[in-house]
Amino acid sequence: ERIMRMLADAIPQIVCTAGPTGAIDYFNRRWFEFTGFTERQSFRNGGWRDAIHPDDRLLLEPRMREAVENGEDFSLEFRVRSRTGEYRWFLARAVGLRDHAGRVVRFFSTATDIDEQKRIEERESFLSRVSDELASTLDVRAILQKITELCIPTFCDWCQVQSLSAGDELVVEAVSHADPVLRERLETLVGRCVVDVAKISLGSPQVLRGAHSQVLDHATTLRAVAENVPDPQDRATYEAAGDRKSTRLNSSHIT
Repeated sequence: ERIMRMLADAIPQIVCTAGPTGAIDYFNRRWFEFTGFTERQSFRNGGWRDAIHPDDRLLLEPRMREAVENGEDFSLEFRVRSRTGEYRWFLARAVGLRDHAGRVVRFFSTATDIDEQKRIEERESFLSRVSDELASTLDVRAILQKITELCIPTFCDWCQVQSLSAGDELVVEAVSHADPVLRERLETLVGRCVVDVAKISLGSPQVLRGAHSQVLDHATTLRAVAENVPDPQDRATYEAAGDRKSTRLNSSHIT
């Protein structure tokens, strides 16, 4: 067993084992390095589940129960949260180890990082759908609105498109949110300039000027909103929309 654990610690995949009831009792070193979890966090009350994306947990748990009940192998793609808070896609494969009578006595599972492959597939699918939308209408506002909707939930929980007007104002062109209530709040910003462009050194105006993408963590996003959005109600809308989320800002030129 000691040699097996040394080998498990030497490979780049996450490895875990579980008893016949499905209760995980071992993770290799890669799990702890990637998630930042301690052994106590991982094993106490099934705490390892907290590292699985909530949406994917709803798929993983019934598959695990089914495997325990039927003694079947299974594979599943799901997202795991890293120590930095970023979710990455993994492909998990689990097999049952049986005794001489054919009963499953242990489960052995590996999880391989497939995030890059998954992101490429998602981008290609997204671009294909965007191309279809571009071909279906010449209404720029309708196209921008559809793009924000297509971004959710594949890339984000909420999305907005802003444009720099001829008067050098940053205008909100389209918005969308996974939460219908928050989407309705964000829609109050459409068609308006809610950002004081002249005084800005952080956030979307900076991205437009520099023509490069930028990722803001939650604390920096809140600072950008506080510095850039003068109206208290508009600030509250942005803060509610992006609660506990990081923000990616991208610059594009549309003619």
